[in-house]
Amino acid sequence: MVNIQCVRNNLAPRTGRFFCVIVMVGGIFISLFIMPVAQYCDGVREFALSNRTRIDCLTDKYAIEFDFAYKWAEAVGQSLQYAYATQRDPAISLILESGKDMRFVDILVPLCDTYGIKLVLIKNY
Repeated sequence: MVNIQCVRNNLAPRTGRFFCVIVMVGGIFISLFIMPVAQYCDGVREFALSNRTRIDCLTDKYAIEFDFAYKWAEAVGQSLQYAYATQRDPAISLILESGKDMRFVDILVPLCDTYGIKLVLIKNY
């Protein structure tokens, strides 16, 4: 059975929203959710690999990918690749922005169970 952990976002108690920084990379706007990673990561943030990719959070046990629920498929691939590259266990911290995002969790749970990915849900609503 997959290990699911739910966390409530307490970064901005008045709004319950994440603080985001928007940057442009190669003509595409990318949203970096720096605060959640800082709050929920007990390891090295933005750990750079030799292939020029960055792990959101690298701990002694896990290579953790933080992503929004609608990007669940990307999170699976990234967490597995990062785990392979670092010899850590794969983990995903999935950011839920509404109750409707549970449909993505329903898709993700069997995959996490099959591939041994730890799944942490961050409720951001």
